[in-house]
Amino acid sequence: MSGVKIGNGAVIAANSVVHSDVPPFAIVGGSPAKMIKYRFEPEVIAWLENLAWWNWPIEKIRRNAALFEGELTLQKIKSIQILD
Repeated sequence: MSGVKIGNGAVIAANSVVHSDVPPFAIVGGSPAKMIKYRFEPEVIAWLENLAWWNWPIEKIRRNAALFEGELTLQKIKSIQILD
């Protein structure tokens, strides 16, 4: 619906009607859409929001490809090669 904000990394189930803001990395679904769960633990979500990897240059994403493979853990996030 108009004016609703969808947070980074949120997942919206098919055919859902979203009538209120969706927090980052939340999974919502239904009509009206309701929170199902979060994709990650709160500490991981905070780190991801801080990193904003979706704004990185492609080369930095390639250097950190392991981050996007398998289960995402705080240890994996902390091992990121930050250098540009």
